[in-house]
Amino acid sequence: MEEFFEIWYLLSGHVQANLTAYVIGCVLALPLIYFTRKWSVPGILYAIEISIYLTIMHIVIHLVVGLAAWFKTNSSIRALNKEGVPVDAVFWTTPMVRFWDKTIYDPQWIAYMELSFILIIVILVLRYRPMRTQKPKPRFAVDGTKKAETDNDTKSLANKYGRNRYADDWAKEAAKSSRDSRIRRQSGK
Repeated sequence: MEEFFEIWYLLSGHVQANLTAYVIGCVLALPLIYFTRKWSVPGILYAIEISIYLTIMHIVIHLVVGLAAWFKTNSSIRALNKEGVPVDAVFWTTPMVRFWDKTIYDPQWIAYMELSFILIIVILVLRYRPMRTQKPKPRFAVDGTKKAETDNDTKSLANKYGRNRYADDWAKEAAKSSRDSRIRRQSGK
């Protein structure tokens, strides 16, 4: 739990130290994102999705390494030293916060394993969840009129004549065709 507080203190301290830069960046980025939202919003959401997958992967590796170290230490049959731990005890760890620092990883190869998992996750996301930009709604109908005017005209006509205007005609047509088919069958016998 203290690792999460460490993350919180790091983030809050960084934001407080660079508050003016964040405000200026937001003021400049928001209009740019708004005017290019067709391309920028899917890109931002895509980056958030990939970062969620990478965070889950990092937490799972952190837990598996801790569990493996605990199991190796507790399943040892070697004699205990003065501190009460086996002679061949391991203290494998992965950093939860400073994951970019390769020197903190106890077996150094775990850092490279995480990098390979990052590459695999990015490739899988690109392959199975490709980014798609939003399709804009057409503003004009086929005849050249504005789409909003055409939609409003269609709605007003539907309200004027009723939505079920032709329902009775179609029901009569269906009844007539079924009656004609019965008459043909009877005359064919």
